[in-house]
Amino acid sequence: MNRENGYPKASMLLKTIGPAFAIIISVLALFGFDQYIDYKIGRAFQNPQNIQTIASKIRPSLIFDSKGSILADMGGESIIKDISFEYDKEHISHPTRIIITPNKHLQQAPLLTPLDDNEYKIAVSRGHMRDWQYDLQPMVMIERGEIPMFRLEIIGE
Repeated sequence: MNRENGYPKASMLLKTIGPAFAIIISVLALFGFDQYIDYKIGRAFQNPQNIQTIASKIRPSLIFDSKGSILADMGGESIIKDISFEYDKEHISHPTRIIITPNKHLQQAPLLTPLDDNEYKIAVSRGHMRDWQYDLQPMVMIERGEIPMFRLEIIGE
């Protein structure tokens, strides 16, 4: 038996306990760090301003009506310079063409979605310079005296 002053050698004990202790401390440190990151992310997502900022960067959009009023901006107003309308004499309240002018070149046409009960067949094409032109052909018209609303989503900015 290897003894020095009646006790096993301390170095032998440290060789076996030291690595196990280091592994346990490392696992606990990683667990603590993981919990800290989860806590910070959870707090960031509880702030509505942070959620709105992320959403406006990922998929900017806006909601507007046929008078040209922007009803809700989810990051799209910074990309869209102008929205103009053309009307048919029969349906003065419903646009037959919407022209979107962005601040910069958009490779893909923004997605235009009607938000009222009316249904449109929408044909999109390039307009002048950076413009996107949406020709709207009414499929179902429900006249309630409401101003038609649309959502414009910028895709692949």
